[in-house]
Amino acid sequence: MRQRLRELNGQNELLRLGQEHDQYVHDLQAERGDAGPVLAALRQRGRQIDEVLRVLQRAEEAREVYDAACQALDGAESALRDAQILSRDAQTQERDERDKLLEAFARWREQSAQLDLPQEVWLEIRRALTTYRVPADWSPLRDQIDGCARRAESELRSRLLRAEDRRDALSEQQREQERTLQQIWSQSSPVPPRRDQIQATRLQLMLRGIPGAPLYELVDFAPGLPSEAQDLLEAQLADTGLLDALVVPEAHLPEIRELLEDYPDRFLVPGPPVGQPLQGLVPDAAGRFPRETAACLAGISGGSLEAETALLPDGRFRCGMLRGRSHAAGAAGFVGAAAREANRSARSRSWRSSWSSWPPRRAPPRPRRRLRQAVASWTRSAPRSEGRGAGPGAGAAGAGPPGAAAGRGGAAAAAVRRPGAKQAWSGLEEKGRASAPACPMG
Repeated sequence: MRQRLRELNGQNELLRLGQEHDQYVHDLQAERGDAGPVLAALRQRGRQIDEVLRVLQRAEEAREVYDAACQALDGAESALRDAQILSRDAQTQERDERDKLLEAFARWREQSAQLDLPQEVWLEIRRALTTYRVPADWSPLRDQIDGCARRAESELRSRLLRAEDRRDALSEQQREQERTLQQIWSQSSPVPPRRDQIQATRLQLMLRGIPGAPLYELVDFAPGLPSEAQDLLEAQLADTGLLDALVVPEAHLPEIRELLEDYPDRFLVPGPPVGQPLQGLVPDAAGRFPRETAACLAGISGGSLEAETALLPDGRFRCGMLRGRSHAAGAAGFVGAAAREANRSARSRSWRSSWSSWPPRRAPPRPRRRLRQAVASWTRSAPRSEGRGAGPGAGAAGAGPPGAAAGRGGAAAAAVRRPGAKQAWSGLEEKGRASAPACPMG
């Protein structure tokens, strides 16, 4: 026992077991006292020592856990520092991306001229872009932009429809110009405004071989007549209806009367000579029917309204019960070969001037891809309206003199629908083109 006590004391030099234990140890060393209590105390102290050893072992384990926790804390702090650096970099990148997004949207808005964003919508989008965070819900902004796109597309469709109408109008103008050019080429000389029925009657005259010609082709202005007087005299002839009235040889008057039973037109029947005949007009030296033309001019007074037919130098005129006063609206263009040639040249220049600006230039639309594709697709699928053009109707002819007989109309238009009339009219057009001077396109 003494040996065990000594070993125990040697192993627990640092363990203070109390004064009672020290007294027991001293008694045992002096070989005094009862050993029973000492053994009980030793067993109790052994249990205490075991408990202390277990506590020390748990403390060692706790120290190891603490060391591991400190190492984990160091790793966590290092990871936190790395995360903070990444966060700052991410925030900087997000700010740069937001600025780039705002700049890109501003450029897109400037380039998308067809998409008009209201100012309040633009400010709201700008605020949303300024406060942009990942992830972001763009559905409200997308709905607003889509609404603006729909309105812009609707406006573009309306503009497209207006452009289609404008295009059709310009196409009709082009066809009208082409018809005008065709008329200029097909006519050997200008023709006064004439109804289609009158034109059909003149065609029937040619088909039936009835000789005749309008008055303006058979007369010319007297030499030395001032241009102002020429213009006024032609205006008087047009207002009275004499300008385009037919002059027919007397032998063929029954034929013309029979023709006018079905076709409308007017012709001159010479009356008795007047005391002061018209001096401003003379028969054309190269014209046909000089005798009939001279007889018609002899029946027109140039100085008194008492005559049945009178054309006064101041513009007043009389044609039977019809009286009035003329004013020249422009230069004479039908009486005399020189006037007709000048009229033809003026019409050709006017036509070339209007034709030179065709087609109108259009600036290309500024690009907006989605709207452009939508409108282009709609344009390809939209029906194109065909121009509906009919030649402008000629003005109504003026009333004739008491000697001018008017036929009864109603069947004139049928002439142009007959095959023989069409062939004859085509032949006249070819003949007019051959005899007309070339009309430059400018």
